[in-house]
Amino acid sequence: MKTVFKFTLLFVILFALSCTTESTAPVLDGSDAANLLSKSATNKNANAKRVTRPINTNLESDPDPNTDNPCGESLFYGNVTHMGKVTGYTDGSDCHWTEAGTLISSGHEVTIAANGDELWSDGSIEITFPTDGSNIATIEGGSTIVGGTGRFEGATGWFIFENMIYNLDTFHESHTAYGEITY
Repeated sequence: MKTVFKFTLLFVILFALSCTTESTAPVLDGSDAANLLSKSATNKNANAKRVTRPINTNLESDPDPNTDNPCGESLFYGNVTHMGKVTGYTDGSDCHWTEAGTLISSGHEVTIAANGDELWSDGSIEITFPTDGSNIATIEGGSTIVGGTGRFEGATGWFIFENMIYNLDTFHESHTAYGEITY
């Protein structure tokens, strides 16, 4: 019985001490609360342990009809691991023909997840045009992951494109890719 009494007394004393006026929390207005949340999110991203994981894509693209970029731009959609369903765009920053008759194109890609997080990459492809009269060109290439927003801020990694085909009649392209991402 003495033990129960001692624990009850200890509880009452601790409860009374925790309710003194010296332990009140400050009242934050809207901007103070927003700043506190922003600092918390920044610290969380800065302190989060970065992990390297495999990444895969299954994407399709069509030319952007509203571009005047001589190297072209495209709008794409599909699925990317760690992102789910995505949309995005590429902007061609450089393109040139090789002596072998292939077209080399490089540019910046922005992949956007449903929640708005972005993954940024810089890629380069080589388009080989058919010589047999068909309308399907093949493409090889890859991308280097150079950052992003949200959980992909500071992301690094790479993609290798596979099964990349380009229909010369419809200008529709499809491919898969594999690689690694660290974020």
